[in-house]
Amino acid sequence: MKRFDGLVKAVHRPWVRRTALILGALFVLFGLFGYLALPGIIKSQAEKAVTAALHRKFTIERVVVRPYALAVSIQGVKVYEPDGHNVFASFQDLQARISASSLIHLAPVVKELHLVGPFVHLTRDDANRYSTDDIVAALSASGPKPAEARSAKAGARFSVYNIRVDGGRFEFDDRPAGVHHTVTDLRSGYRSFRRCRPRKRCLSSRC
Repeated sequence: MKRFDGLVKAVHRPWVRRTALILGALFVLFGLFGYLALPGIIKSQAEKAVTAALHRKFTIERVVVRPYALAVSIQGVKVYEPDGHNVFASFQDLQARISASSLIHLAPVVKELHLVGPFVHLTRDDANRYSTDDIVAALSASGPKPAEARSAKAGARFSVYNIRVDGGRFEFDDRPAGVHHTVTDLRSGYRSFRRCRPRKRCLSSRC
């Protein structure tokens, strides 16, 4: 009984009420930002960044963020051919669930990644020319210097667990040979994909 009375007195203290109100307000603001603002930010910034990097039209149909579940869904992604009309690569949905342990490790830890309906259309125009040549040239021109790339690679850490790919489709149009190859219903799964610093323990999704 004395413990209960002490708890009641503590709850009625002004600083306890203020702290509870602040934490409650932050919790609500976190949800509002995640539900309402973050999807638009992700969509616009990703479209700008990828379009600038590849010099091709890149669009995202919809982004859904569930902040309290630490989950995001990116839907209707398309990378177009240089003509801006035909689709080079796309996927229907990319679902990711982030682990709260990312905050502990200060590095991305994805505990589940599900890619639905990936599609790629590759064309060979002649013996040594492919429809992706412009992408390779753009990435090579804008890529970091070798020393910077090695430094960034050595410092980067991330972990991705429970990777699934469903409903994939790949098309290869070999125009010089006059042959069109199609592979459908591609499925795959991986337990984890991780990058760790040398002699350091890899990141865990447990939290």
